[in-house]
Amino acid sequence: MDNEKEYRKKKLRKELKTDIVVVGVLALIVVLFWSLSYYVHPILCFALRISSIVFSLPLVISFLNAIISIHRKKHWAITVGSIVEVILEKEDSQPNTTARIRYKDTNGEEHIYERDLSVYGDDEEGNEEALQKMLEEDREKYEGKCVPVYFNPKKPELCLVMLEDAFTE
Repeated sequence: MDNEKEYRKKKLRKELKTDIVVVGVLALIVVLFWSLSYYVHPILCFALRISSIVFSLPLVISFLNAIISIHRKKHWAITVGSIVEVILEKEDSQPNTTARIRYKDTNGEEHIYERDLSVYGDDEEGNEEALQKMLEEDREKYEGKCVPVYFNPKKPELCLVMLEDAFTE
């Protein structure tokens, strides 16, 4: 990664814009429902107020997630990790591909982080060809690539991997 400060700034700006849109739309829906509840029949009023309470929960969760994510991307250490392999896991009823990402913390200690890439759905007999195709597509897209990794300097095993910014060295 050439310029860490520039990368952080670009990611924070992009995430902030997205978070503002999501939180703003949810807030507008809540305000709209509460506003409408004052101008309609009492039965509809009750339904609109319940709806606004239901929409308030995702609003609060989205707002808190945005704050946590921005805090992590601003304060956590950043390094470049490499996707060492992409494997198919069929342990559950929903097979998935998983990337194993190797990165080093600030002390030079190596860590492996596993991240799910694709989920096939319900496992059925005769789906081996589709599973193999999913695995090959993910291998072609990710295996051997480098990715930015944000990690907590105090607990380096806690990390955020930016798969969307995968690059070839």
